[in-house]
Amino acid sequence: ISAGDQVVTGADGSATITLPDTSTLKIGPDTKFSISETKSSGATAMGKATTRTIKVASGKIYGDIKPNTGVFTQFDTPSGVAAVRGTTLELSVNFETGQIQIKVDGGAVQMFPLGLTGGTTVTLSTGQVIKVTGGVGGSRVDTAVEVVSDGGKPIVTTVGNQQVTMTTGTAVALRPSLLATGDTAGTVQINVTAGSATVKDTVTNTVTTATPDSGAIALAVIAVAHSL
Repeated sequence: ISAGDQVVTGADGSATITLPDTSTLKIGPDTKFSISETKSSGATAMGKATTRTIKVASGKIYGDIKPNTGVFTQFDTPSGVAAVRGTTLELSVNFETGQIQIKVDGGAVQMFPLGLTGGTTVTLSTGQVIKVTGGVGGSRVDTAVEVVSDGGKPIVTTVGNQQVTMTTGTAVALRPSLLATGDTAGTVQINVTAGSATVKDTVTNTVTTATPDSGAIALAVIAVAHSL
């Protein structure tokens, strides 16, 4: 397989791919993806000289991404980008809805959902599972995040200066009202659709508990850059 090639498995198909840095990808049935790499003379993400992008359109991939190599690996999906740091994870993509599920078996993942700016990230560690549907316009205005399992440790979604803490069974919908690409401040509307979430403004240290009964809450957001 060469960089840029598209790989497709059938309904009964599967494959295992070993990459040059000994990372491996186990491909499930009905999966469609491609791999590309970009290099620069200087350091790129996380000080790596090479960025590998695994673009997953549909299906399921189990990745064992080796740490301490010169390659930074990210999974590009219809609902956002998942950046990994020496991680074993299972990633699945629903072709019809664009929803993705990420299960972290070891290491750490930073998920950057589609449809939100201002340094929005969902930080995951071992044992945690989330579902994300990125907002792309049309019928998918909101960016939805659902915690399937918190692995015994709360999951934090960071939207600029706002930190949304979620546990198993919590689901939220996030909608940017004023914050657009290039803006440094604006508002994001949060609506808890299941469970409860704690929202903390890291500038004012104000803490709010939100539930489905709370309705939509407008959060003042200051864009914050998050390093990988």
